[in-house]
Amino acid sequence: MTMPGDLTTGLRRPAGAPIDPATLYRLSGWTVIAGMAIDGVASVLYSRASGVELYGDPLAAADNLAKLVGTLLFLLGFPGLYAFQARKAGRLGLAGFVLTFSAFALLEIGTDALFAFVGPMLADHAQTQFLLEEYLENNLGPGFAIYLIGAYLALFTGLVAHGTATFRAKIYPRWTGPLIAIGSIAALFMAPLAAVPSGPFRLDRLGVLVMAAAFARCGWHLVRAAAGPDPGPAGSRPER
Repeated sequence: MTMPGDLTTGLRRPAGAPIDPATLYRLSGWTVIAGMAIDGVASVLYSRASGVELYGDPLAAADNLAKLVGTLLFLLGFPGLYAFQARKAGRLGLAGFVLTFSAFALLEIGTDALFAFVGPMLADHAQTQFLLEEYLENNLGPGFAIYLIGAYLALFTGLVAHGTATFRAKIYPRWTGPLIAIGSIAALFMAPLAAVPSGPFRLDRLGVLVMAAAFARCGWHLVRAAAGPDPGPAGSRPER
């Protein structure tokens, strides 16, 4: 691959700097891979139960904790993943990054801890089990419903924008962009498949798994690019 000289300027570690940009890119790539692997697997294995049965299941609490950890890792690496293609991704890429980052923080960080710790506590007491009818989030009032709707709108809009910008930027493998966008939309429209028997795997979460795999592949490209002889910032290592 050719490397435009002006894009590689500034990657060498300045005197006294604690860490060089190439190492930051490499760490970002690995945390995205780890986060999406955990999040994707936890999503397809999530329980189909509801109510007290769901929140009383220790495996469901462990699954929510796994999703929380996976999302935290992803969000730690996502800024580096975006920065590597920022020059080519343009304003659409920036909008996609901001919306996706914010929505993941609101939805996963903001709710998985709630489901992992508060849900089981409510399930343990007969006086509070009524709060778990169907799902906990359905019983937290209209304000929380507005919160969820806004976060989901931001998430789907952000993922489509990020996927489109990734495809146009031609920095990461081009097929990853459409899979990120399509996977997020598929996750929305495949929701009715939750009732389809498929063993321990949830067919309605396949879109999430596809999206996670695409992000992980971008992370692997970032790791490889950062380990090269002349890793360039913000999209200087294109891959078709």
